[in-house]
Amino acid sequence: MKRRSTGQWVRYVALLCVLIVLFAQMLCAATELSATVDEGFHLTSGYEYLRTGRVHLFDEHAPLAKALFSWPLYLVPDLVPPEAAAGYADGDLIAVAQETTLAYRPLDRVIVAPRVAAALIAWLFAALLYRAARTVTGPIAGLVAVALCAFDPNFVAHGSLLTTDMGAAVFSFVAIWSGSLWLERPTRLRWWIAALLLGLAQSAKLTALLIYPVLAIGVLGAIVDASRAEPAERGPEGDPGSRWNWRIAGERALGYVGMVGVSLLVLWALYGFELRPVDGVLGGQLPIPAASHVERWVRLQDNLAYGRESFLLGQNSMSGWVLYFPIAFLTKTPLPLLLMLAWALAKWVWRQTTPSSRTERGWESLVRTSPMVVFPIIYGFASLASRLNIGYRHLLPVLPFLYIGAAYAVVPGPETNRTGSGRVTLSRRVGREKVAHLVAAGLIAWMAFGALSIAPDGLAFFNELAGGPANGWRLLADSNTDWGQTFKALAAFQQESDLGTVKLSAFTFYDPAAYGVDYEPISPMPGAPEVLPRRFNPAGGIYAISATTLDGVPLADPAMFDWFRHRAPYARVGQVMLLFDVQPLAGEWIAQCSVPTPPLTAVAIDEGLGVPGLRRIAFDCERSWIVPGGGAAPGWYALAIPEQTRLRWHGSAESNTEYLPEWVAALPVEGLALGYVQPRNSALPAFALWECAGCGLPASQSLTDVGGVIAFRGLSAPSVVKAGETVEVLTAWEIVASPNRPISLMLHLSGDDGIPVAVGDALGYPVEQWQPGDQLVQRHRLELSEAVSPGVYTLRTGAYWLDDLSPLTSKPLTAQMRVE
Repeated sequence: MKRRSTGQWVRYVALLCVLIVLFAQMLCAATELSATVDEGFHLTSGYEYLRTGRVHLFDEHAPLAKALFSWPLYLVPDLVPPEAAAGYADGDLIAVAQETTLAYRPLDRVIVAPRVAAALIAWLFAALLYRAARTVTGPIAGLVAVALCAFDPNFVAHGSLLTTDMGAAVFSFVAIWSGSLWLERPTRLRWWIAALLLGLAQSAKLTALLIYPVLAIGVLGAIVDASRAEPAERGPEGDPGSRWNWRIAGERALGYVGMVGVSLLVLWALYGFELRPVDGVLGGQLPIPAASHVERWVRLQDNLAYGRESFLLGQNSMSGWVLYFPIAFLTKTPLPLLLMLAWALAKWVWRQTTPSSRTERGWESLVRTSPMVVFPIIYGFASLASRLNIGYRHLLPVLPFLYIGAAYAVVPGPETNRTGSGRVTLSRRVGREKVAHLVAAGLIAWMAFGALSIAPDGLAFFNELAGGPANGWRLLADSNTDWGQTFKALAAFQQESDLGTVKLSAFTFYDPAAYGVDYEPISPMPGAPEVLPRRFNPAGGIYAISATTLDGVPLADPAMFDWFRHRAPYARVGQVMLLFDVQPLAGEWIAQCSVPTPPLTAVAIDEGLGVPGLRRIAFDCERSWIVPGGGAAPGWYALAIPEQTRLRWHGSAESNTEYLPEWVAALPVEGLALGYVQPRNSALPAFALWECAGCGLPASQSLTDVGGVIAFRGLSAPSVVKAGETVEVLTAWEIVASPNRPISLMLHLSGDDGIPVAVGDALGYPVEQWQPGDQLVQRHRLELSEAVSPGVYTLRTGAYWLDDLSPLTSKPLTAQMRVE
């Protein structure tokens, strides 16, 4: 018996420690997180499959992964079986789950044990990953690959959840690895193992269909490799023969075809060898093997055609984005793993350009690993075309391959120097390996710190490029952030803080009271109004809003909670349940820009602000800006804006003046706070809403009375202008009395002879709406002719009655302006 070296024992002990830490993380998440959105449905349909062999409740998923974690439900004898539920005959999975699994109390009894079963599968897979990585890249790299897996919050988070995503990752990997081993050395045992695992992979997730072309590429590579590696037989006249090549090609091709056939037979067996027609397939007349699996594909295509509500970088869409998964990968993959991948890729490229290292890329190595290289590439490109942009979890099948690829960074380098003229010394080579191992250990330690510090909330993990978990919810939503896993933590926070009832918004299909949450439901919770009442000025209280719904998923109006996006939460629970202590604004007025049209209807004002008896003002914001009551009483401004593509949040690059007209943004008006933005046209045009609390103009040193109706506060104009340009002059006023006759504000630029060379008379605030104390800034535009002679001119301003053009005062207000 071969004795193991000290180094081998050290590696095995390290491997065991890493696996223990991995399982501890998954066990912690399995017990401390509340049920996520999809878990109850996967668990219910998996239990149905185990009890009846049917997939009546399945949507677009295959049965194997669900069956593997649903068996602990047999240990819950008082659980209502799915087939006994009222909605079972209609195949209503949601209704059946809500009546059976999700209705069970305590809910943890039907959630935690299956989660532990799922975690055991992920844990065993991590141990298998070591074997695979050691085979491909060596023992040290194998240990590195497992460490990367164990400290990846994405793997840990989904490894303890009752979903099909980890099943897809596990079975896809083992099927491809076993296929690669068969390609390397095509024995009968390896062929049967590969065929069986290929069938199980198809039974775990529909996306495993990609494995077929991946293995086909590997078979082609093996055929070419055999042609290159073995001497060809020669004909009687010395010409190279082809009979040997065709034999090898035939053996490999037939082996692949037989493997596909066996895998399909395995898949068919898991559906009970059913044979029946499928609507919409082959005319719906001919019986099809594994018809239920075909139906899963039909439903998946329907879902892809319909799309799914998704969120990316402040945008909501039903059709997805090409860059969704690249952005998700770059922001949710731990930064140390990204760095190791870049390091490994750079090392590989360097070796391919080093003449002395080219022997390392022999055909034998490529054939052995080609499916493991090709699959993540094909899967990655396929993800770009996906319209189901609902989570990083759909990238899980590529992660095991990336762990092995990243571990390549610590694979020992060639012994020859770059020129190939001699060998490097042993000490130099060992020194390089030690440096590589130390760097890898540092990156893994960094990764471990990130994983353990966020546990058990790994679903909410975002790397440093994204600004961490505190900022990641602004980039992605759904299963990337809050998937319903925070209710336990919210209930604990309520008890610790003596918080009382919260107004709760989350995407869930069960009652959070199952975990002790004391709440009043708001949209999109069951029993809540579809639209949040007073969404522009929410009623007072403590609001607990999930990051997912804050991002507009899945809401009737994605901008519904925009009021909260412009405010900082006072607390976070589970990283992504945001708490706000709301004190509504007791506003007394709303002023709307009438250009091109006031965006809010009377009904929208009443419903959105929830303040009766508001003073309602409409003014031309291209000509005027008003401050009702001089800012003494709070209120709101509303302006129509061009349609936007992105939502904004508190603390983002936006300013409170972003959507204001440029000339208004330059005014010295303080106290304006952007409070709500609807970025797209819907029942209301796109608009922005500002809160004004004490947002008047700066105090004026003196007021000049103009006819007892209005008072002049000041004038702002350039001192030097050029002929031929348009000059903007601002005049500031304060309303003294409400006139009963129409008024206009005048601005003339006159020469020494008193004849105007430019006139800017205008008023954007109708006198019918004037009230004493209102402040007004009027924008005058003077168009100077190029024929205006250089010199000093006089600006004259004042007010006059429109009905008879008489001035309110005989003494206009003046200022000087030089024309050059």
